[in-house]
Amino acid sequence: MTGIRARLLLVRLVATTALVVLLAFFVGAQVADSPWPMFHGNAQHTGVSPYDTSHNDGTLLWSYQTGDGIESSAAIGPNGTIYIGSHDGFFYAFAPSGVLKWRVDIGPPNYDPRWNVSKSIMATPAVAAEGTVYIYSSADYLFALNPDGSEKWRFFVKWHNDFWSSPAIGPDGTIYIGSARNDGDNDFPSGLYAINPDGTEKWRYGINSGVTTSPAIGSDGTIYIGAADVSTNRGKLFALNRWGNLKWVFTTEQWMESSPAIADDGMIYIGSGREGRVYAIHPNGREKWRFQANDGVSATPAIGQDGKIYIGSWDLNFYALDAETGTEIWRYETGEAFEGVSSSAAIGTDGTIHVGANDGKLYAFTPSGEVKWFFETPGSSIMSSPAIGADGTIYFGSWDRSFYAVGSTGR
Repeated sequence: MTGIRARLLLVRLVATTALVVLLAFFVGAQVADSPWPMFHGNAQHTGVSPYDTSHNDGTLLWSYQTGDGIESSAAIGPNGTIYIGSHDGFFYAFAPSGVLKWRVDIGPPNYDPRWNVSKSIMATPAVAAEGTVYIYSSADYLFALNPDGSEKWRFFVKWHNDFWSSPAIGPDGTIYIGSARNDGDNDFPSGLYAINPDGTEKWRYGINSGVTTSPAIGSDGTIYIGAADVSTNRGKLFALNRWGNLKWVFTTEQWMESSPAIADDGMIYIGSGREGRVYAIHPNGREKWRFQANDGVSATPAIGQDGKIYIGSWDLNFYALDAETGTEIWRYETGEAFEGVSSSAAIGTDGTIHVGANDGKLYAFTPSGEVKWFFETPGSSIMSSPAIGADGTIYFGSWDRSFYAVGSTGR
């Protein structure tokens, strides 16, 4: 009996250890349980909010002017605090009422003579469950900030203003961020970094081109990132397991600028950049369908609960596509502007789709493609993607230097 009891105790110990390891992966320092904790709303980048926006009529509730244009998108923490970066080099935290809680200087503006603009913060912040805020800037660091704005730690990640990677938080608290290319700097290996919650490197997957887009994380822990092949300039969608091992690569004709979005069934949707296509890719890396727009696609697809994929293009159009076949269902042509629609859409539980356009308007569409309302800024591009608060308020930034909260006077 003693031997049997010993074996039973050993089995129980092994089972308990396995359960602890499993719980450590799925609990850990998880992403915040908040209305919009990271880029495009969640780790899968679906762009879908758990909150109703049907009462939002596009009324300006408040705005705040920063020192330069805003390309960063907002994230919202557990207590409703809204976080946003500006090209003035400051990272801002606002109360839902619009009161500035704090701002911190985290990145010197970097002048780009090609476009005659200075840039500093393009990334969207990510918020962890315990309140830590992660943000990436032109200082060449991923910063971990406490909820009061004080610095917790920083991790060196090379930045360039042609790379739009934002941090994503995995179910075990691992932070994923893509770097710019190393430009011949052999002291800095470019690629995708996995960083522990204490700021130490967990692993790195090397990609010579750097990582142009924000990592998305599937329900099984697979990490998807968009990048390129340096020698051919062809786009690459990489799928890695949570230990940083390559599962597969999907190749497109040109450099990727869109981030992947992952549906509940594991299907991956992504725009291909300059070649102007939207792809649907099976979880095994095999193409399901492709849709051809009339110009580039740098926005991230939004995956509606109604079986539609919503995405804008540089061709000025905002499209609704059938998720199963890729067939166009409807399109709406926005006003004339450079790279037409590069903002990624956000969808309320009522089905209303919200998206910025470079004609200076934030649009709200019904699922059938009718314009419910639009909010017009003073004519500057809206590349920032909208974030949806718990009360249905829409938050977004503009190149006019202002950060906006749009809602309903009757809320």
